[in-house]
Amino acid sequence: RSAKRPRSSSPSLPQPELNFPAARAEEEPFSLPAVAPVRLRMMGHAVDFALTVAALVVFCLSARIMLGPVSGDRFLLASALVAYFWILLLYGVIFQWLAGATPAMKWLDLRLVDFDGRSPGRTQRLWRLLGVIVSAGSFLLGFLWAAVDEETLSWHDRISKTFLVKTTH
Repeated sequence: RSAKRPRSSSPSLPQPELNFPAARAEEEPFSLPAVAPVRLRMMGHAVDFALTVAALVVFCLSARIMLGPVSGDRFLLASALVAYFWILLLYGVIFQWLAGATPAMKWLDLRLVDFDGRSPGRTQRLWRLLGVIVSAGSFLLGFLWAAVDEETLSWHDRISKTFLVKTTH
């Protein structure tokens, strides 16, 4: 038995049912929202920094209350710095990675979007958190990069393929 081919109405197209309609010409190209101004993003970083410093002060005061008078030395300073870095990491994990926005982002009406304009998933937010660590760990050069970048994006924006936009109510 031989397989029968479907009859075509046009001899030049052997399978017209596989032709797909062309894209509509009247559709407008998709445009991404504008990147939030550098000044507003830096204000957000300053607010987040102030909140983490306040958490460190609360940590140190509670340690002082529990331990009593403590003499200051290099080991105590190093311990306070390690505690601060743990606070920063926990702050980033809780707010940026898990919740998707820090308190400063909520307060300043900033929203994180990916390069397609959608809300990023946890994997992209994790990459952003790791990118923030790289940006800060290079003596803040990754943050300052936004001042010379033509799209005003920081290193962590490029690493995670995400950026902040100003939301409108």
